[in-house]
Amino acid sequence: MHPVENELEHALRLAMDDPAARPDFYAALLEASVLAIGAVARSEDGRSPGGKARLQGWRADDGSGILPFFTSSLALERALVAFEASARMPEAAWRGAGHVQLPMRTFLGLIKGAAIILNPGSENAKRFGPEEVAMLASTGLGAAASQRSIAYDATTVLRQPRPYPAALVEVVSRFLFRRPAVQAAYIAQLVGPDRTERPHLLIGLELDGASERIFEELAVVMEDGLGANGPIDVIPMSPRDIGISASLRAAGGPFYKRRGSGWAALFRGGGR
Repeated sequence: MHPVENELEHALRLAMDDPAARPDFYAALLEASVLAIGAVARSEDGRSPGGKARLQGWRADDGSGILPFFTSSLALERALVAFEASARMPEAAWRGAGHVQLPMRTFLGLIKGAAIILNPGSENAKRFGPEEVAMLASTGLGAAASQRSIAYDATTVLRQPRPYPAALVEVVSRFLFRRPAVQAAYIAQLVGPDRTERPHLLIGLELDGASERIFEELAVVMEDGLGANGPIDVIPMSPRDIGISASLRAAGGPFYKRRGSGWAALFRGGGR
């Protein structure tokens, strides 16, 4: 962690560089207090926001409104200096408007699905569109996993992917290392029984107990595709060698396996 950054800023910087760190950034963001420009009316007891907000923002190039918010007072001040120095001050009233500190969950409740931007003017500025804001408020993540049925029968083919998705495997391995519930992970290319669906990647996870949240977090980690061509399905694997779990194991060894000491062996490459 840099000496001048707080825990949220540290999580943001890591997430900018590594998709595997994105779920932890969203978790840190939701538990943090943030700063916004403007004021929020207090409740009658003076202790909590009363629901009326007057927050300062600006118009984006497409004419839509966007609200800035900040990880710290230092990040806010740096944004003001950066905008003033570049003669791009979004609102002349910014400096005189004051600012309010409030929990991120409260901030999400006040902005009603508007687009927002975290630490504008910084190298790690993060913009959230209205859909991502709504997803963050409802699920705690910026992307959602969709569920579907995978057609599987005796004619289904599972084979090592060609070309092997090394970038995807590396990022997913780093993420799984942060999740002790995952004991091993396998990857294969699935060719469905009817051959009408384009072959696509299938990842299977051996889990120590139920952990549906991991599948939702993987949707965030793999949101950009990481070089994969087509959809990526992720399934929990049966501890017994039956059905699709047996086929996944037979297609190749695990690309990730957790050891009892807590350290993990990461296997990269194909054809094993």
